[in-house]
Amino acid sequence: TVTLMGLFHNLPVRLKDFQKNKTREFQRLLRKLQAYAIIHCDVRITCKNITAKSNSVVLSTPGTKKLLDSITSVFGAKIKDHLTELTLQCPGDVSVKGLISKCAAGRGLSSGDRQFLFLNKRPVDVPKLTKAVNEVYKQYNMHQFPMYFLNITMPTAAYDVNVTPDKRTVMFHEEKRMVESIKEQLKEFYEPTRGTMTIQSFGTVKPKKGQESSQEAQEPGAEDTEEEEEARGGAAGEEEDEEGVALSLRSDRPSQQSQDSTPPSSSPSLPPRLPLRLPPPGLASLLASLASSSPRSLL
Repeated sequence: TVTLMGLFHNLPVRLKDFQKNKTREFQRLLRKLQAYAIIHCDVRITCKNITAKSNSVVLSTPGTKKLLDSITSVFGAKIKDHLTELTLQCPGDVSVKGLISKCAAGRGLSSGDRQFLFLNKRPVDVPKLTKAVNEVYKQYNMHQFPMYFLNITMPTAAYDVNVTPDKRTVMFHEEKRMVESIKEQLKEFYEPTRGTMTIQSFGTVKPKKGQESSQEAQEPGAEDTEEEEEARGGAAGEEEDEEGVALSLRSDRPSQQSQDSTPPSSSPSLPPRLPLRLPPPGLASLLASLASSSPRSLL
């Protein structure tokens, strides 16, 4: 058990700065502790934040020797469906093993805050390798960043950790070769899933017992309604036939009347269908006189 009390009590300047940014420093401390809790899955780790008003558990791992159990205990059970196992073998007796996000839409994150790299179970920062993994993932899911928890295993003579006091910055003897090998193998790993999409199946919904009995009771009635509809359809067809005959008879009658009303061509005594209107007798004589007179007499 490790307990921190009275931190920076003899350094007033650092204590003041720490109290001013205590939330930010606590989150940084928690992230470092999360990294060790994830990779050391055989150790049960519990972290509590004890204050004057509360005593809350902020981190707890089961210690079941399974990497996925440690990750779900830290970030929640929903992350299990987003991850898939990854195992790579690189030249120089270098192996990479862990969990990484699936490349389907919605399986990544909008930021890269859940990317953990370990070197022989020690948390490290490898910017070139992180960039390579993100570039490959962007080719298959361009709108999100991957989550990954990868442990690199290699001989201790192939790297140097004595660069910074926290030993998170590492210098590899063949870093470029290792990064290119991991990049190519990641492309081969994600290539079979290109253009695929996961569809959630909801299964078949079975009706309840009461609904089944009601459906069975309605089936004979449905047959009766079909017979009634057929009978109605036949009756409607007969009515339509009768109406059709009536309309044809009605349409034939005007033609017969018009044939009867038209007079024969040999009877001139009958008046024409459109009578002509003749002008009055006085107007007719005036027009006749005007037509017989010459233009000079008119002037």
